[in-house]
Amino acid sequence: MNFGYADAQPKLNSVSFEELEAFQTIEERPVFVYLTAEWCKYCKNVEQTSFRDSEIVNLLNNEFYLVIFDIETEETITFNGKEFRFKTTGLNTGVHELAEELGTIDGVLNTPTFVILDAKHNSLFKYGGYMYSQQIKSLLMISGK
Repeated sequence: MNFGYADAQPKLNSVSFEELEAFQTIEERPVFVYLTAEWCKYCKNVEQTSFRDSEIVNLLNNEFYLVIFDIETEETITFNGKEFRFKTTGLNTGVHELAEELGTIDGVLNTPTFVILDAKHNSLFKYGGYMYSQQIKSLLMISGK
């Protein structure tokens, strides 16, 4: 029996890179890009804690456009007028060029990586590694629209 409590958890709204341009014409907002991977245990922790925190969810949903991007996605993506592809780096491994473009810091792409772009998609902030909920909340509060 469901008494309506199961869906009380706030839900994150996310968009794809391809949808950003259309959304920006409706309302300009900064973009919060979360670079993740299926195998990343720290990413799973962020998703199970920070991305379920109602303050963080409200900030992301109301102040930003959120893009959740798996760095190993194999689809070709057009973003800012440029095509980005999956690139093989070894046997059954690879990384997406767009993840590298947005998330590489000092020659390294970590997961998770948090990136903030302005409404014109210029990079304002990037951090590769785990961030606690309070750190994410503080970042969102100073970077919101």
